[in-house]
Amino acid sequence: QLEKDIKAKIDFLVGGIEPFVKILDQVDNRVRREMLATLEQRSPRLAQKVREQLFLFEDIATLPDRTVQFILREVKIEELANALRSDTVSKQVVDKIMANLSVGASSLLKEEIEFGKPLTQQQVEETQRNIERKIKQMEQERKIVLRPEVKREIVFEGRLQRVSYGQKKTEPTTV
Repeated sequence: QLEKDIKAKIDFLVGGIEPFVKILDQVDNRVRREMLATLEQRSPRLAQKVREQLFLFEDIATLPDRTVQFILREVKIEELANALRSDTVSKQVVDKIMANLSVGASSLLKEEIEFGKPLTQQQVEETQRNIERKIKQMEQERKIVLRPEVKREIVFEGRLQRVSYGQKKTEPTTV
């Protein structure tokens, strides 16, 4: 029921993008993907803005190596293995993580993924969420930077009649 209510109210988003992002942080991955897909169909530009505010486990693949190394120092190997034990995790994420671990830690992670206790998909997703929360906390504490500062720009839609800023430009005069 919650999912239907949220989908029905997507067009009437009140309070900006932040409350919507908080809602997306609360729902499971399947619902999150469906909501983002619905938003993408209805309003691609808004979906882009929402996506810029979100950090998903899959986004680890897009982070710089130094940032990933800082993150990996905060996450236990067992927790990382549990998060990677899903067929839905992209090869890019696994490759990025493996490339930023030492040879020994990489071997330990591979063993843990292969021989660790079996988990349900829900347990895997919850572990991924915990890692996402740790990463967001690291960003809030300014230990890492997830997104470099983006230049803010004003986007005008429709037809503009006249825009003027300050004084008119004058031609240089010669004496």
